[in-house]
Amino acid sequence: MAGVIALTMAVASGAMLLGSRATARARVQAAADAAALAAAVEPDPGLAERRAAHLALANHVEVVAFERIGFTVVVTVRASGTDATAAASPVAEPSASDP
Repeated sequence: MAGVIALTMAVASGAMLLGSRATARARVQAAADAAALAAAVEPDPGLAERRAAHLALANHVEVVAFERIGFTVVVTVRASGTDATAAASPVAEPSASDP
């Protein structure tokens, strides 16, 4: 009986650990998505990178890579050893007069 209880506890602990890692990964991915979206709507490259970094900081992650390829922004963030990358583009080509 003690063996069954120990096995049940081990399986439950493993499931909780996997769930915790999946939650952390989803949180970091959501932060990368938000940072990329915030940067994509900004036509000024310097300001776009600062917007991504600001939003990343607000989500408790750090930007480890930022790249603009045409109108597409690619942002990689990291938190607790987990990296996530997201890309975003504006719906329409931005112009300098856009807010």
